[in-house]
Amino acid sequence: MARITNMPRGVLPMWIYDVSHPVSWKWFQYRDDVLLVQYALNKVMAKDKILDFKGKATRGPLGPEYPPVAPLKIDGIYGPKTHAAVLNYQIGSSTVQADGDVDPVYKYIAGLTGDPISPRNLTIITTYSRFTMFKLNTDILRLYGSLMDDNELPPEVQTALRKQPS
Repeated sequence: MARITNMPRGVLPMWIYDVSHPVSWKWFQYRDDVLLVQYALNKVMAKDKILDFKGKATRGPLGPEYPPVAPLKIDGIYGPKTHAAVLNYQIGSSTVQADGDVDPVYKYIAGLTGDPISPRNLTIITTYSRFTMFKLNTDILRLYGSLMDDNELPPEVQTALRKQPS
């Protein structure tokens, strides 16, 4: 179920919308997690292009120019178009591993305990910024000046957020 993850102190954004389970070809996908990913990708695409690196490139003055990815149908199905959009988003980002998977961040944040500059904690802190959900949230914050509003999310995602334990 989609969830809100509080980030460690000093990290912006202070919290993010997160998936509860991996969204990938390799796993069973929870509908509300996929809806959240699709909605966040469309939100980024509304203000910034996600280029289709598998599409037919045209020759431009600075090299190949790729067409933009078309907005996704927000249906909660992790099909070929959603997978391609995730993968192209990851390829276009220099900080996210391009594997087509959207992994939850909260499990790694929960592992932060003890000395904040311990090697284990520093590894966690430098790792979560490479997660697709963290990058989607930070891109939305950069493009819009605020994170997504609960009321604009798909109804199933809103329901999942309300059911999240405090």
